[in-house]
Amino acid sequence: MRRGLTWFMVWLALFSMSSASIGCSKGTNSDAQADPSTNDQATPGSETESTESYVPVEVESNWYAVTYVEPKTYVIREPQSSQGNVSYLILGDKRAVMFDTGSGENFPVNGSKMTHIIDQITDLPVTLLLSHFHFDHNQNLGEFDHVAFIELQYLVDGTSEDGVYTFSQNEILEGDYPQSVEIDEWWPEGADIDLGGRSIQVVGIPGHTDESAMIVDHANKLMFMGDYLYNGELFVFGEHNLSVYEQTLDGLIANYDSSYALYGAHGYPVVPHTDLQDLKGLLECISTGACVPKKTSFWGYEVHVFFFNGMTLCLFI
Repeated sequence: MRRGLTWFMVWLALFSMSSASIGCSKGTNSDAQADPSTNDQATPGSETESTESYVPVEVESNWYAVTYVEPKTYVIREPQSSQGNVSYLILGDKRAVMFDTGSGENFPVNGSKMTHIIDQITDLPVTLLLSHFHFDHNQNLGEFDHVAFIELQYLVDGTSEDGVYTFSQNEILEGDYPQSVEIDEWWPEGADIDLGGRSIQVVGIPGHTDESAMIVDHANKLMFMGDYLYNGELFVFGEHNLSVYEQTLDGLIANYDSSYALYGAHGYPVVPHTDLQDLKGLLECISTGACVPKKTSFWGYEVHVFFFNGMTLCLFI
C-alpha cells in the first residue's frame, strides 16, 4: 500500500519532530483515534424535520468501526487505515448521501470495499459526494453509480459534454486512481438538497484544496468538514492558500455558532467547536510572522511546520 504508507510516514515524521521539539501537537490521526469510546454521540444533532421512528443498525465489520449519530447518520471510521479516515453516511427518508469513499486499504468483502457496509445499513438510493479529490478520500469511487459534485464553475467548465470529469495529478495528490468520474448531479452551494424529511446544504470551504466542500445539516446542527478541520495536523499546499484558508475560516466563525457539532475526516470524528478559534489564532500567528516554523522536506517539497496552542499546520511550499 505504497500511497498510504508514504502519507503516513509524512505524518509520523512531522509528529516525531513536533513532539521532540515542541510537545504541543494534537497528534497524528492514528493518535486521535486512540479514544477508547466507540460511541460518537457526544455531540448529537436533534431530529427536528422527520418524526418517523428510526432504529439504528448495528454494523459488522473487521475493518470499519461504524457508530451512529442522531438523526440517521453513520460515522464510518477506519481505525486500521494508515490515514485514519472517517466517512459519513447521511440518511433521509427517500435518499442517502455518502460523504467520501474511504482509503481503499482494506480487502474486499463480497466484491466491495465500502458499499457492503452501506448495504447493511440502508436500501435507499445513495449519492456519493467527495469532500475533496485527494487519494485518501476517493479510492472506492468506482463502487458508486450516482455521484454529485459541488457546483463550482471551474469544475463545471472542466467537465466533458458527456458529463465526465478527469482528475489531475495535483487534485488526487498521490497515485493515478481515479482517473475520471461521471457526474450525475451538480449541487449548487447553499441550495437545499432534499433527502426526504431531511435537508442538507453543500458549502465550499477552500483552503485545503480548491474544491473542498462540507455538508451542513442546519436543522440538526451538524457540520461535516472533510479535511478543512479535523483532529490532527492540518495540511496547506502553497503559501497563497493560507489567506484562502483564513477567509474561509472567517465565514465559518461568522455563520456557525457553538450550537453546531463539527465532524472531521480523520482521527477521532468529533471536533471541538473551539478549534475554529484556535485555528484563527494559528493562521494569524503565521500571517504576522509571530509563529516561526520548523522547516523540513518531503517528496521534494519544502515544508514549514507551524505550532500554536496545541494545533499544527504543515505548509507545503
